[in-house]
Amino acid sequence: MFHNVWILSASSIFESVGSRKKAFIGCVACGGVTNTTSILTHGGEQRLTEQKTVTERAPSTRGNIPTNTVLIGQKPLMAYATAIVMQINSGSKELSVKARGRVISKAVDVVEVCRRRFFDGKLEIKDVSIGTEVLGEEGQTRNVSTIEIKLAKKA
Repeated sequence: MFHNVWILSASSIFESVGSRKKAFIGCVACGGVTNTTSILTHGGEQRLTEQKTVTERAPSTRGNIPTNTVLIGQKPLMAYATAIVMQINSGSKELSVKARGRVISKAVDVVEVCRRRFFDGKLEIKDVSIGTEVLGEEGQTRNVSTIEIKLAKKA
């Protein structure tokens, strides 16, 4: 998979390697990293002369989490809403939205934005499960609330 990558602030990412300079550029679209070598300095400006293609990042550490599950975290609300819309539009009939702690309210907001704005009544809530996870080590345990909202596309 190839993506266009742009260097916005070249001086902050260059690293001297002997007589050559090397830059590591991350791709926002897929999380891949490219290694750009042979950087020339000309007239006070740095320009690229050779660029290798973007390589895919190793498989994420989602472990045994199903592909039809969206985990809510610290990203903006619309990032998760977009993920839900893409998952449903790719043919998935059911989807699970999971959150814990402070982002439970964001999970509810994401589901409501998708139901009301993007799917306009064509997405229904099948089930809502709440629970508690115990986090931490012995002596320093704490309870964290969890929510799982199961969505289904109406036929």
